[in-house]
Amino acid sequence: MKYKLESKLLNTNLDFAPQIEYVDSGDVNNPNIIIYLLGADVRPIDNAEFIINLSNTHRVITIHFPSKHNYKTMGKLGADKYFAVYNEIINHFQFKDIDLIGTSLGGSLAIKYSNIPALKVNIKHIVAIAPLIQAVKVPFFKGLLKLTERMIKRTYQQRNLVPVIQHLRHFMHLKALLKITGYIAELDITKDIETTKTPTLIFICGKDDLVGHNNTFFELKKGDNIKHRVFDDADHSLLFTHIEDILEDVMGFIN
Repeated sequence: MKYKLESKLLNTNLDFAPQIEYVDSGDVNNPNIIIYLLGADVRPIDNAEFIINLSNTHRVITIHFPSKHNYKTMGKLGADKYFAVYNEIINHFQFKDIDLIGTSLGGSLAIKYSNIPALKVNIKHIVAIAPLIQAVKVPFFKGLLKLTERMIKRTYQQRNLVPVIQHLRHFMHLKALLKITGYIAELDITKDIETTKTPTLIFICGKDDLVGHNNTFFELKKGDNIKHRVFDDADHSLLFTHIEDILEDVMGFIN
C-alpha cells in the first residue's frame, strides 16, 4: 500500500535550523496531540503507515530534523538543538498537552526531553520504540551494515523493499549521518529513564545491532512509571516487522 504525507516548513529564527520540516496528520481540530520524533536521517514517508494509523485517533505532528533543509546549517548536533526545534514546533501550535512518541534516536530524545527544566508543555505519555540507550559503546556503522544485510535477506523472502530502501538511504547523506552519529556516540539515557516522571512505554528489540544486546532495558533501574515490552526476535526495524503489535500497545497505553 502506498501512503502520502505532505511535508510543511516552519520558518524560525534558529541559525542552525532556519526552516523546520514537519508533517501535520489527522484532524487539525482534534485536541489529542501526538508529537512524533523520527530516528536518525529517517523521513516521515519511511514511517508513513505508523503515522497514518496514529492519525486515525490523534492529530500527529511528525518532526523531521535534521532534514535536507538543515544539512548545511546544523553544525555540531547536540540535545540542545533537537530540543530547540521541538520547542519551536510546540510554541508555534501553542500546544499545552501532548503525547510524545519517538523511534530509535527519536525515542531516546523523547525521554531526555521530558527531563529538561521549566518544560512549557505537559507530556502525558512517552513511547520509545527501539531507543538508543547507551550508544557510546555501539559500533553504529557496523550495526547499520548488519541490519541492512539482514533486511535484504528478509526482503528477498517477503518481497518488501520499503525497510531496505529506508536504511540504504542512510548512506546517501553520509556527511549528515556522521554529524548525527557524532552525537549518538555521546548519548546515554540511563539516568533520564530513571528520573523521568512521565508514564513511559519502551519497546526493546532482542536482536538490535544498533543498540547492542548489552545495552538493553534489563540493565537499567526501572522506575515505577516505566513499562516495557521485549520482542526477542526483533531487530532495529521493529516498526516494520511488528507494527500491528506496536500500534495496539501504543493505543492502549496513551488512551
